[in-house]
Amino acid sequence: MPELPEVETICRTLRPHLEGQVLGAADLLRPEIWQNAGADTVLRGIRGRAVQRVLRRGKYIVWELEGGPVLVLHLRMTGHLFFVAGVEPAGKYTAAVFWLDSGGQVHFEDVRRFGVGYFWPQGDWRRLPPLCDLGVEPLSGDFTPAFLAEKCRGSRRTIKSLLMDQQIVAGIGNIYADEALFTAGIHPARPAGSLALPEIQRLQHSVVQVLQEAIQKRGTSIRNYADGEGNPGQMQDHLKVYGREGEACARCGHPLQRMRVGGRSSVFCPRCQPETTPLAGQPGARTFCGGRRRPALDPPAGLSAPVPGRATGPEPAAARRAPAGRTGLLVGLTGGIASGKSTVSRLLQEAGVPVVDADQLAHAALEPGTPVYRAVLQRFGTEILAGSEADTGAAVAEATAGTGPAAGQEGLRPIDRRRLGELVFSDAQARRDLEALVHPWVQRQMEEAVDAWRRRRAQKPAEAAPVLVLDVPLLFEAGWDGRVDQVVVVYAPPEVQLRRLQERDGLSLEQARQRLRAQWPLEDKVRRAHVVIQNGGTVEETRRQVEELLKRWGMTDDTRPGAR
Repeated sequence: MPELPEVETICRTLRPHLEGQVLGAADLLRPEIWQNAGADTVLRGIRGRAVQRVLRRGKYIVWELEGGPVLVLHLRMTGHLFFVAGVEPAGKYTAAVFWLDSGGQVHFEDVRRFGVGYFWPQGDWRRLPPLCDLGVEPLSGDFTPAFLAEKCRGSRRTIKSLLMDQQIVAGIGNIYADEALFTAGIHPARPAGSLALPEIQRLQHSVVQVLQEAIQKRGTSIRNYADGEGNPGQMQDHLKVYGREGEACARCGHPLQRMRVGGRSSVFCPRCQPETTPLAGQPGARTFCGGRRRPALDPPAGLSAPVPGRATGPEPAAARRAPAGRTGLLVGLTGGIASGKSTVSRLLQEAGVPVVDADQLAHAALEPGTPVYRAVLQRFGTEILAGSEADTGAAVAEATAGTGPAAGQEGLRPIDRRRLGELVFSDAQARRDLEALVHPWVQRQMEEAVDAWRRRRAQKPAEAAPVLVLDVPLLFEAGWDGRVDQVVVVYAPPEVQLRRLQERDGLSLEQARQRLRAQWPLEDKVRRAHVVIQNGGTVEETRRQVEELLKRWGMTDDTRPGAR
């Protein structure tokens, strides 16, 4: 069934052909599709009236006509609404043809004959059934984390069923529910009431992100969807989980699985979207990696003055308490580009806190001779290599195949990370391709480091660090915020980020702005954080905040590794 992005794309492609045009004759070939009026009433009501606006409400297409009448169409499973510049005869599955005084036509075809139409002579069409029963628009200002949290509170429905309930959120169907839940790292069968506030915030952002991307790519054409001009969409080439059962997860490489949720087929990654259930007597409890359960976190709060647009509230329980005995505290450290995250990471390491740096792992993955190096070279070509000389075709073939002198590090030029960065920050698809090659390897290394730390904590807790920090620039984008006990975000004002990028990397102002636009807005990360460290001032100011954080973790001078 066409969902919000497909219906929005149809409306956008029909507007230039319909708005301002007068409807002439109409061939209503299947009168039974009209639900609240006879075909004759519809014909009399629309003839001679100009189409003032073409709108979307949920999955409904709305034509507002001159003088007040409104025509509404719902495509259901196989409906197709498209403009014809000239005159085209009705086909076998044509339900209606609308003639325009300009000489063009709009055809409504429906192979399975589930599509329906409504006609209202006048009045506010939003108050008339079935439109009056629709929930909020997910791309409107009404769809907020607070709204979603209210709908989830106490609900035993699966979160996927809740997202697809048109009386709660209008326009989301099976495709984009699966995609949004994957992006947010949430299992489709999770009870909605079990989601903690950071998960709800992440899901709300993911819904908006996925729908906007799908509209940008003009919808998903899997079977017979086409836009209002007859062109297919491109989103089917960018779906992460829907229709990809058995394929490798784009994020971690684990095979995707399929299950039934609310009577609908659902595809998900069991590793990136772990199934968790609330503890008895603890609504909203969460299960973290390793099978340990912790209560849901309180609303986010930071270490310093509020950032504009940032959530406020009591200090989270995870930040107040000391690491819990043998289990320890797993912390995710992230921020925006040039926010000063590396400074915070260094200060933590100086204080004896072990840090697993995803950037260092990614650098190691791109070293000459590694499998990731060969895959990246095969995808992007020799222009990303250091030096100006050109490789021969034989040398490139050897490097990508892992044979010959280029199979090892000796004699093989390294990747010029500056060139690679310029490429991927200017091309969204190139960035996604690079992430798909590098991230699975980095994730495996991080998982191994976490497992090793947990084993040490379980076997000899007094000798292992009570806190392990994962320094991950794309923590939220990769879904790792759902795998850690606490998220620390390093914040710097945008003007500071821009200045640092220009001074540190030698970028122009526009190049620096492009780097910032290519990432999640830092303010969004702040809203999803448990702790925020302000890093727009001096190093000493940042150091004081890090010391305060260590105290909250229970890491006083005499409890840090090496103090005994």
